[in-house]
Amino acid sequence: MGFVRQLLMLALRIFFRKIEIEGQENIPMDKAVIFTPNHQNAFLDAILTGVFAIRQPYFLARGDIFRAKWASYLLKGIHIWPIFRARDGLKELDKNQAVFESVGELLKQKASVLIFPEANHQLGYQLLPVRKGFARIALATEEQADFQLDTQVVPVALHYEAHPFADRKVYVKYGKAIATRDFESLYRENPQKGLNAFRIALDERMRSMIVDWDREGERPPFSFLKYLFGQKDPYKKSSPQTIFQQDQQLHSWLATQDPVKLMSQYKGLEGLASKMGLQEREMRTFFQEEKTSPGRLLWSSLPSLYGWINHLIFLWVIKFLLGKFEDKAFHASLMLAAGIIVLPLVYFLQISLVGIVAGWHPWAWLYALSLPLSGILLLRNNNYWQNFWSLRRLRKLQKRHPENWRKWVEEVNKCRS
Repeated sequence: MGFVRQLLMLALRIFFRKIEIEGQENIPMDKAVIFTPNHQNAFLDAILTGVFAIRQPYFLARGDIFRAKWASYLLKGIHIWPIFRARDGLKELDKNQAVFESVGELLKQKASVLIFPEANHQLGYQLLPVRKGFARIALATEEQADFQLDTQVVPVALHYEAHPFADRKVYVKYGKAIATRDFESLYRENPQKGLNAFRIALDERMRSMIVDWDREGERPPFSFLKYLFGQKDPYKKSSPQTIFQQDQQLHSWLATQDPVKLMSQYKGLEGLASKMGLQEREMRTFFQEEKTSPGRLLWSSLPSLYGWINHLIFLWVIKFLLGKFEDKAFHASLMLAAGIIVLPLVYFLQISLVGIVAGWHPWAWLYALSLPLSGILLLRNNNYWQNFWSLRRLRKLQKRHPENWRKWVEEVNKCRS
């Protein structure tokens, strides 16, 4: 597990532009611990929480991903256990008791376990209602041990600069632990009241730690609003924690606004964007008034071209995989997984082909060393080139749809006034 952890930590440091960790001192070292992170980005949430925790947890994950025997063997081999939901069927749901008992035995050994208290993921800036699963495991285990374990529940807040993309920033905060024994007397008196009180306590603690805004169909997406109303271009130089604080401030301001008016403004801009064919990346470029540095593009052009040519196969694989998953909550996780599993295979094939065809000369080994470096440069320069193409497309759209463009600019200015 030590090697796997180091590999994942390296992959995460490359995948994200910057990761900032806070609150590791809140993780008890001598007691059983249940980590409860918010769940917005599929299995990437578990990896981020587990890899940077000072204690390496066992994981509970959705039972449907264990259906294939090879997947079940692999996942259990890296300390991931299935938890089944009602949608998986009553037969599968019956297996949860055995899982709960296994987790309980781990807690009795003062191990750490990671459970997603929402019991589902949802792309966006929000927390789904916290369920009782974590409380049921913690309190039932404590009851068996006569509440002598003092199990600690550590809430974890994950805040992504942008969820489905690579080369962005992420903030991870381990909050102050909630002691299970605080609910002992109420649980002994009435188990259901004890479970519900524990659930409410964690729900309130987690909502205070994150930006909890998105309600599909009720409010405009926070990702849209923070580009429309947020500070212009704050994300290039700001730390992940600063980005989180800026988003919290915007969230507090939005909470004072009329939600009906916000939704009306969003629908109006969304309609104009649809008429012009304006994509999300282009809207961000417009809202944030992003600029393209000619010098940066000039010196990065050859390295980027070299990296692009050498990663064409890998980029095709990424495009293929993302096309198979409509749920964008899986996209970042799939890209990271492909980078860990597929990319080394692609490198091996390309290096082998060059060596066989051209011979194993010193420059062939230099080519091998250049592949990961060119990949990192391609990733880091991608945002600048995407911005360059977005600016070009914005100018074309302005000429192609002058009337709608005029209305778009007027509506944006009206929203911001």
